[in-house]
Amino acid sequence: PALLVNRSTLCTALGNAISTANADGVYLLVQGAPDLATHEYLQELVKDCRVPVNTCLYGEAEASFSTLLTEIAANTGGRWHRYSGQESESRDTAKLLAEISSARDVLAELAALRIELQQKNEPKLPMLPPKPADKDEKEMSSSEWLTLHGLKSCSARFYDALAAQAFKHCDKVLKVGDESKVVNAKYCQRFAHVKWWDGSIKHVIINQNFYERYKQKIEKIQSDLDKRICWVERSSKHLFGTLLEENVCILLDTSGSMQPQLPLLKKRLEKLITEQLRNRDMFTLVSFGTEVRSFSDSLVRVSPESLQAAWKWCSELQCSGSTNTLEALQLALSLSDLHGIYLLSDGSPDVPPEKILNQIKLYKDVPIHTISFNCNDQGANEFLASLAQETDARFHVVRNDDSDYVGPEPYESTDIKLLRLEIETATLDLKKMTELRAECEILEWKCIKKPPSKSPPTEKSRKRRNVKKPADLSDTESVMSAGSGATVFNSRKWLAKYGLVAQK
Repeated sequence: PALLVNRSTLCTALGNAISTANADGVYLLVQGAPDLATHEYLQELVKDCRVPVNTCLYGEAEASFSTLLTEIAANTGGRWHRYSGQESESRDTAKLLAEISSARDVLAELAALRIELQQKNEPKLPMLPPKPADKDEKEMSSSEWLTLHGLKSCSARFYDALAAQAFKHCDKVLKVGDESKVVNAKYCQRFAHVKWWDGSIKHVIINQNFYERYKQKIEKIQSDLDKRICWVERSSKHLFGTLLEENVCILLDTSGSMQPQLPLLKKRLEKLITEQLRNRDMFTLVSFGTEVRSFSDSLVRVSPESLQAAWKWCSELQCSGSTNTLEALQLALSLSDLHGIYLLSDGSPDVPPEKILNQIKLYKDVPIHTISFNCNDQGANEFLASLAQETDARFHVVRNDDSDYVGPEPYESTDIKLLRLEIETATLDLKKMTELRAECEILEWKCIKKPPSKSPPTEKSRKRRNVKKPADLSDTESVMSAGSGATVFNSRKWLAKYGLVAQK
């Protein structure tokens, strides 16, 4: 075909195609370009076109004609395409390229925003208030906390609560003939007996009001203990236990197997810094995978600046490589003025455990507290337990999954153990008080004073006293056996004197 498209031929062909019956679309393939006058004819021809006209320009052409074909396709709801023999361009590719360009712009904006946020919002610890003169309750150990909120401090122990309700048991030895006999006081059978903490016997009176007050006090204490346990399990003490020493080094396993646990570990490290490290004297942190990295070359003094720097260091931790436990321990044990080491790991070291245990004996006597963190390797748990035992330290197990623990019996956190023991004591004391209240209630019923026994009136005595015999005893009176005869009482009068209301 000629490079210059014939005007009449192009317009006639396009007009015939548009007017074809049952046509759903027209495809116009053109090579070269018509003269400028043809542009106006084409625009007029497709002005009221009812079908989409898809245009395709093959080869090179003037920009004005290429633009015209693009407009014809756009105005009729069709698509346009250009092909030069080596490169291709169309409506579809133009949209995709525009979308790619927009995506690149969005990525550039996000990258700039990320850099800005990193510079503005570096990881920071919560504002640390100055250390109060008196310890805050969150900084107390469980033993210190129990001195303020435990059973003893609230006078809720069994014997402490009963002290005001108890009185001395009295008895006397009497000689009957040649034998001696112990005779109790007359009131002894009316009150409950309790063996006191010193071995003596005392009587107690437990009424319903006293029992209800004691029960409410015990339930309040148990509720506070449960809340304290929940707080301890959410705090850093759940993972690291209580830091016992003033100058400590924390060893953190950052091998590849720790990757799933890293977000949780970072959260607990933040709590460790804000809850416990701030109350120590000196500290440092060491992470170990294949390589060993330390927060500082030596122990640093605790200050807001050093704690903030430690948190930033922790937030940048990454997991990779093997478990180089030996080198990490050697680095920690080389620190001067060190009082205690806390080693957290989830697997076996990359050297035989026996080698590490032998190496530890060459260093100074520093307790190495070990934490098994979601470790299912029995050999690794046995190594961590042995390491703690060899250095007179604690072996702690933390599990956040439902798998069964395999290994030596772990050390239970003293904080949680004391709180649970206090709950058990409170439950036992309440049970004993409940049983004692039930015994007192039974004795109260047994010791209700009975009316004196009288002989039943005879017919003559009734006549003499002008007493009329009631027509029916079943509705208004009752007969109670007492002694050798039967006594007739009016039920309403008897209940008014000896019933529940009268006896309170």
